[in-house]
Amino acid sequence: MRNRQAGKPENKKTGKQDEDQDANASCGHGASVLNISAYAGDVIYRYRALPNQPPEAIVSGLVNMTELMNKPGEGCQQFIGLVKVEGIQFSPSDASIESFRFTDHYGNQWVVPTNISDLSNADRAQANNFIRVGKPYYVQIQICGSGGFASLVNMYDASVQFGHD
Repeated sequence: MRNRQAGKPENKKTGKQDEDQDANASCGHGASVLNISAYAGDVIYRYRALPNQPPEAIVSGLVNMTELMNKPGEGCQQFIGLVKVEGIQFSPSDASIESFRFTDHYGNQWVVPTNISDLSNADRAQANNFIRVGKPYYVQIQICGSGGFASLVNMYDASVQFGHD
């Protein structure tokens, strides 16, 4: 889950929302305005050696796509396992994959936000090419609240044998 205060612009250098002079002003119900930075993930790569060329970088996963909330009292559970992507949904601007869909082994269908839109332009392009319908992935998905709100934590290409050529 990403925490951003609505209406606050991001500082392009830090990736955090800019603070304004009313940062401690009341919101009407006695609550203070909090400035919380965005939580951006990372794209990870594996490298394949090519004869007489530099190694080829191949995306092998998306990591830390949302803040892990696994402490007692935070109200979240972790789902870790193999899934096959059944569908993807692009953002309204078609700039990034907004969510993907899979069915768990109990027959429950899940739609999981990716948070790819928060990545840099270069990483976003790579991440959009990484997720494919019909392809299997090892995922860590966080499910929070009584409504079962799902969010992507980590996603790895199931065909990659880490530590092997």
